[in-house]
Amino acid sequence: MLHERVVEAERERTTLRLRLSGLALGATLLILGSTVDRQPAVMALLAYLAVAVIQRYFVPRFPGDRVAAAAIVLDVIFAAAFVSALPLATPAWALFAIAIGIAAHRFGGWGAVAATAGAIATYDVVLGARSVDLRASDLWPVQVLLAIGLICTELVFVTARSVRDRTELRAFILAQRDVASARTAEDLLSRLVTHTTLALGAVGAWVQVAERGTVTVHHHRGLGESASGHRVEAPIDDRTTLVTRLAEPNERTEAFIRDLAEVGRATMASLNEHEAQGRTIALLSRVAESLRLFAPETEPSGVLAHVVISAEALGGVATVLRRSDGAIVAGAALDAELVATVRETRPPDLSRSVIASAEEAPRDVAIVSVGSGLALVLVSEAALSHDHLRALDALGHVGGGMLARISERDALFHERRDLRGMADRLQGELQQREDTIASTVHELRTPLTSVTAYGQLISKNLQSALAQLAQLDRIIGDLRHDPASGLALAEIDLHKSARDAAQRQRLLSEAAVSVEAEGDGPFTAIADGGRLGQVLDNLLGNAVKFSPQGEEIDVLVRRVGDRVVLSVTDAGVGLAPDQLERVFQRYYRAGEGDVPGLGIGLAVSHEIIAAQGGRIWAESPGVGQGATFNIGLPASSSVAGKL
Repeated sequence: MLHERVVEAERERTTLRLRLSGLALGATLLILGSTVDRQPAVMALLAYLAVAVIQRYFVPRFPGDRVAAAAIVLDVIFAAAFVSALPLATPAWALFAIAIGIAAHRFGGWGAVAATAGAIATYDVVLGARSVDLRASDLWPVQVLLAIGLICTELVFVTARSVRDRTELRAFILAQRDVASARTAEDLLSRLVTHTTLALGAVGAWVQVAERGTVTVHHHRGLGESASGHRVEAPIDDRTTLVTRLAEPNERTEAFIRDLAEVGRATMASLNEHEAQGRTIALLSRVAESLRLFAPETEPSGVLAHVVISAEALGGVATVLRRSDGAIVAGAALDAELVATVRETRPPDLSRSVIASAEEAPRDVAIVSVGSGLALVLVSEAALSHDHLRALDALGHVGGGMLARISERDALFHERRDLRGMADRLQGELQQREDTIASTVHELRTPLTSVTAYGQLISKNLQSALAQLAQLDRIIGDLRHDPASGLALAEIDLHKSARDAAQRQRLLSEAAVSVEAEGDGPFTAIADGGRLGQVLDNLLGNAVKFSPQGEEIDVLVRRVGDRVVLSVTDAGVGLAPDQLERVFQRYYRAGEGDVPGLGIGLAVSHEIIAAQGGRIWAESPGVGQGATFNIGLPASSSVAGKL
């Protein structure tokens, strides 16, 4: 608006200068024409001066082309008045040329044409009014005025065309520069539409995008497709077309539009390449980030979950399935038709417009391998590129490698576990054999010692010696078997077994062993007599070994509920609370010093009593205060009935 006001003011100043030059010319002619009546001419000069001043300083308050046109009519009338007032020989007709120049300046070429026609017509009227003194030579100014009018018209038209061309070219250059500086595809298309309508004169413009058989309109401006006019289409890329609507065919404007579209096409290609590179970098960045997350995974399920999540980050829904039977291993479910397609496709593969049903939109499907027998499928309603396929293939290779590594690790773990189990089993067997030999050696010592002692009293204890020999034979026979196996359970008088064991111990060590019974009895229990004697010999032998020499060993037999309990009490080294259970462990020895033994007897005794349904346990007030070892065996049914 400000620019228009400045241009209009400059135009009015120029018009005023032209009119003042006409006034000066008229005044000069009036002064030179001394033979004429000057009063009408002076009045015309003053009136013309008033019109010029009013037109310059008061008409802008009331703008309008009608007022300006009326002022030009007055210019012609002023020239006609001077021609009428001055002799025909006077060149007053030049004032018509000034009127033509003012009209051309104010209204352009068509104004010059109209002013020329008006000047010639007015001049003819003046000549007709002065026909008395008219000569043929007085008609030559008409030709001059006509030539001046034609020259002004052509100059104005040429100038207007030059200005228009410069304006259009400037607008095109600015539009071209602005379009070329676009940073995104959407910004580029928006600028194309804006400059086509505002700078190049199109009455309407929009962008058509054809994708998957569907054409959509974007960035619409001005009149639409339904409007009449000349339609111009210029492609931007394979999918995008710039469509413009011109009010009427115009080759120059159409050429500008197509040239601007060509600039947009080159810019769009550059932007598409730049965006493709950006997408590739973004895809590779996401893949690299996903690969870093794979490192700490140690389970196949975790690796597959990372593969699915990383694939979906590329766009779409991801699934891992087994190619052999189509079973879903991880991710979203797939329809049967798509599963069949995946099983028949050799990865890597990118399929476009796979439609599961008529109701669903077209989809793109990318398929890659994830190790042996697995396929990673990415389904997206957006278009997938080969960059997506390469990124997905990288995920598949890494995921497959991780699965292979985990499988190899698990196989090695299972092999190591099997080898460790085999080693433990062999070690157990060797330990069992060593324990059996050690137990046998330990158990052989007691009956052999008893046999030696009984041999000294063979005449008095022949029967006992034979029993000990039988026990020795049984122990030797059990050398390859569990000491607690092969029991011959029977009703055994525990009180009598205790007296016999005490007698054997007296013969072996001359120890003071007393056997007492609490209650009236009977003290019959269900046990293996030979094995029970073996246990009693162990308990009494330990009591003697760990007691001071000459200390008495007390054996007490009693009934407790449905059990017969035998207790061996000594005044020996005693046991700490944490040793009460450990003394029954193989090779554990509670005593200190050089007390003979391997720490096996109590462990064997525990196994024998437990195998007979009984219980053996230790009690002690503390270290140095002696200990009591108890045996509890099931009472026979007759004893239990009496209880």
